[in-house]
Amino acid sequence: MATVNVIEPSQIEDDTANHFVNSETNPSNCPCGWYIYTSNTCRHRYVEQPHKCGNRRTPSGKIGFCKSPAPRHLIRGTEVNENCKHC
Repeated sequence: MATVNVIEPSQIEDDTANHFVNSETNPSNCPCGWYIYTSNTCRHRYVEQPHKCGNRRTPSGKIGFCKSPAPRHLIRGTEVNENCKHC
C-alpha cells in the first residue's frame, strides 16, 4: 500500500507547489489550474486550491488562469487531516 502524506489545512497553500502539473493544454505549459485535495478522515473532497502563475490578467486587472476552464488535478499521495465541510 502506498504511503500517504497527511497535512494540516494550514499547509495546503504551501504544499500545492509540490504537486504542480505543467499542463500542455495551458499556454507556455504552465502549472495554472485547480489542485484538488481529499480529506484523510472522511475521504471526501476537502478543497479545490487554485494556482495562477501570474502570466495572465483579467479585464479588471486581477491575476487569472492562463486558460479557461482551468485544468483540474486530483492530488494523490497527500491528504488533509480534517473532515470536509459537509461532514
